[in-house]
Amino acid sequence: MLAHYFEFEFEHQGITFHADCHVYILKGQTEMPYQYPMYRIAINHHKLFPDVFLFYEVNKPGKRFFAYPFVDSEKAIADSILKKLLSFNYRDGKFETILDFEED
Repeated sequence: MLAHYFEFEFEHQGITFHADCHVYILKGQTEMPYQYPMYRIAINHHKLFPDVFLFYEVNKPGKRFFAYPFVDSEKAIADSILKKLLSFNYRDGKFETILDFEED
C-alpha cells in the first residue's frame, strides 16, 4: 500500500474551506472500485469528528472520479470538492508519501 498526503483549498457557497487529503493506493490492484486510488478528504477540523468524503480515482472515459451517493446534506459540498479535484492532479504538485509497503 502507498499513501500520499496533500492539502488544498476549495470554495463552497462563497466560503473557502481547507481540506486534508490522504490518497491510498493498493499496489497492483485496479479492477474493483474499492481497489482504485481512494481519496479520503477531511474538512471542518474544528469539529471533534471532521467531515470526511471518499472519492475513487477510476479514470474511465468521461469519468475521472467515482463516489458512492452522499446524503442530501453532504451532496452540495461533495460536488464542490469534486469540482476542485477535477481541476488539478495532486501528483503534479507538492505531496508527501506517508506510507509505502508491500502487501502480502
